[in-house]
Order: sequence, then C-alpha cells, then structure tokens
Amino acid sequence: MDKAAWVGNSTKYEKPWGYEIVWSAMQNLQGKEVFIREGARTSLKYHTNKDEVLYLMSGRAVVEFADEEWFRYADVNIKKEVLEAGQYLAVQSSCLYRITAETNCVFLEISNRISGKTIRIEDDYGRPTDPDPKKLRS
Repeated sequence: MDKAAWVGNSTKYEKPWGYEIVWSAMQNLQGKEVFIREGARTSLKYHTNKDEVLYLMSGRAVVEFADEEWFRYADVNIKKEVLEAGQYLAVQSSCLYRITAETNCVFLEISNRISGKTIRIEDDYGRPTDPDPKKLRS
C-alpha cells in the first residue's frame, strides 16, 4: 500500500455555546478545537458510535458524565467533576456527558469518525432532544 502526506483545510462551525473548528485527517480520525464561552454549556448528550477524548487546553469547566450503565439502569448517578487545563475527559460511545464552562474554555477533541448519531437528552438552546433515550435501544 502506498502512503501519502497532504495539507488540508479546517472548517469553523458556530454553536450556540461557542464554536468548533473541525478537521478530518484520515479515514477514522477527526480533530476539533472546541471553544465554550464562560457560563455556557453543551447539551446533555451521548453518541451512538463515536468515541472521543476532550483535552482542556485552557480554562476551567465542570463535566457531567456517566458510564454506559446509565443507559440500562434508572438509578445510576451522573458524576460531576471540575476539569482544569491539562486534564481531559474520555468518553466512549453510549456514555452521557455535558460540559459547562466556568471560564472561557478551549478543548482539543480527538475522535473516531464512525458513523452514528448524537442523541441530545437536554439542551438549553431549543435544539431537538429525546428525553427518554432508553426507548432508543433495541
């Protein structure tokens, strides 16, 4: 197999809580710069197939997250932790999470690009949600 190197362009997407600058490098790899404004938060969500790592480059954030257990059992607690610059949140598919920026935050996200869906459970910005994700598993 022949190998190659190349130069590409990124794309900026405005979000209600900030922005994302996305670049796709190889078939199964994607990178993002994620900026979340102070006081704003992402939706409470999970991805059906996407695994990701969010490295906090600057700022301070509160992350809420739960293991895949939350999807199967009603009594699983969602964990809450403070993230400081230099720490990261690793999230596998089907695991719930949300990020709230205590100060302006810049994350570097690396993820696989496996097709799937993002399921929002709660959203502060009026985007579509599914408040009962457990009905989606079959």
